[in-house]
Amino acid sequence: MNKQELIEQLADKEHASWARWMEYLFDKCESDSISGGMFISAELRVRWQRQIETPYAELSEQEKQYDRDEVEKILPIIEEHAHSEPRNATPLEIIDLRLHRIENTLRDLRETLKSPLQGEK
Repeated sequence: MNKQELIEQLADKEHASWARWMEYLFDKCESDSISGGMFISAELRVRWQRQIETPYAELSEQEKQYDRDEVEKILPIIEEHAHSEPRNATPLEIIDLRLHRIENTLRDLRETLKSPLQGEK
């Protein structure tokens, strides 16, 4: 996957995320039958303003989980891109990239296998 393909796939997911947010927003807003506009309640405005001003690390677990769920929707695209081989890479660069991936997989496997054993001490 080249850079432009990656951008297009991520932009597609970003649009879907935005659309989900707008659907949620419209559902939460109150309609004004006279002007045809919509209004955000004071309660929601205060809540959303607090979330805007709060660093991720300080969000509630529920708020963090919402962000994690959104990331899970784009992660497959990033992983696919990370595992694709550069189109202009030399054979030696491709071998080096594959070896690096094997090393990372082995490191992750070692960590996974160590975790349960450490908890038994």
